[in-house]
Amino acid sequence: MQASIEKRGAFNVAAKTRTWLKQIFSQAIARGLYENNPASELHAIALAPPPPQHYPHLRENELPEFLQALSTTTSRLPTRIAAWMAIFTAARLGTVRYRQWVT
Repeated sequence: MQASIEKRGAFNVAAKTRTWLKQIFSQAIARGLYENNPASELHAIALAPPPPQHYPHLRENELPEFLQALSTTTSRLPTRIAAWMAIFTAARLGTVRYRQWVT
């Protein structure tokens, strides 16, 4: 199962699956239903996740073109507001994205 999850590129899911399996077998051992934990060494055969891909920031000379494109975009209104809010407040994108929007 772990190999098929990793083949899809879902490395976070594979790591969580290994953790869940270890916890399930640990509970079984604690209850006397099993003697060893076969999931305890799955990390040894796990594929290494690919390095993260960082997206580049805008350079100063690219900013005017970006702001012009942002002001003329046909994107949905919440997307435009969120983009301007991130620019004007210098907030992190996660802060803006997970903000509770009041209508």
